[in-house]
Amino acid sequence: MLDVTGSSALSPGVTRLGRLGTELLLHVNVSASDDQTCQVGTHGTVTLFASYDQGHHDRVQFHLTGSCAGYDLTYLGSQLFVLVAEDGHQVSG
Repeated sequence: MLDVTGSSALSPGVTRLGRLGTELLLHVNVSASDDQTCQVGTHGTVTLFASYDQGHHDRVQFHLTGSCAGYDLTYLGSQLFVLVAEDGHQVSG
C-alpha cells in the first residue's frame, strides 16, 4: 500500500509519448507490504501523464527505491484514462 506524502509537482505543457499534456508527480511511501524485501517506509514516486489531444495516450509510472524497485511499473494503453484536474477543471497548457 502506498501513501502520498509531501508536496506534488504539476507540469502542464510537457511532451511525453510524443504527445502534449500535463504531468503530475506525487511522492509516496510504502505504508504496508506483504513482501519482506519491500520495507514499510520506502520512498518512491507516482507520475501521471494526461495527454491533451488526439485521443488518450496517457501513462502512469510507479518508481520505488531500494529493495522495492522490483515494483517499478508503467501502465499505458487505450483503456487508461488519466485526467489531471484543479478545482474541478482539466489542467491544460
